[in-house]
Amino acid sequence: MSDAVIALLVCPHDPSNPETAFDWFPSEVEAGVRPFLATTKKTTAPKGIQVLNLAAGYPAALARIESLAAMIGANEEAMASTSDSYALFSLWQLIVTYSEITQVALVRCEMAADLGELSQAFGSLDAPFHSLVHAPGIILFDRGQTGADLALLLAIDAALSGAIYSHNWSTLPTLLEESQQAARSLVVEGMDAAAASINTYACLDEQSAEVS
Repeated sequence: MSDAVIALLVCPHDPSNPETAFDWFPSEVEAGVRPFLATTKKTTAPKGIQVLNLAAGYPAALARIESLAAMIGANEEAMASTSDSYALFSLWQLIVTYSEITQVALVRCEMAADLGELSQAFGSLDAPFHSLVHAPGIILFDRGQTGADLALLLAIDAALSGAIYSHNWSTLPTLLEESQQAARSLVVEGMDAAAASINTYACLDEQSAEVS
């Protein structure tokens, strides 16, 4: 079982309306767990919850996500992909802002798993991303796994390029699984996350420079 601090990153479907996710947090948070709420506006979260303001500093990546959403439209499928894009950017912003955090539970709905179970799940991971089978709204990310940063960057590239709106990725877990498989192959070929971010992800250049 891992003894690392676990970040609980709650990502509402619409980060401009974070109040809808206030009740997604567990009623009690155990020691060793840090709860965060992703939002694109100033908000006052419930006591004990840290706000992750995605709009701080007006990042180019966020502007890109919002521009693509406006161009593609507001049908149900497109809105789901936009929500996935926000979630990926939220995860990136969290690990850049809090470099000491290596384990993140990305929460996309009301918690359906207890915190002890999350700790056990992290202890048995052998890949950067893992979706809980009985709680698919929770995606685990372990930055300590080989190729983790690169896998996340590849997934974010799908969001920033608009490829995430392709029918090829019907769910975020599918995109993440393909991204970590691709990252595994690239690591074998000698490409690391820093090189990938410099060469491919201009919208994340400032954040990527802080990631080793």
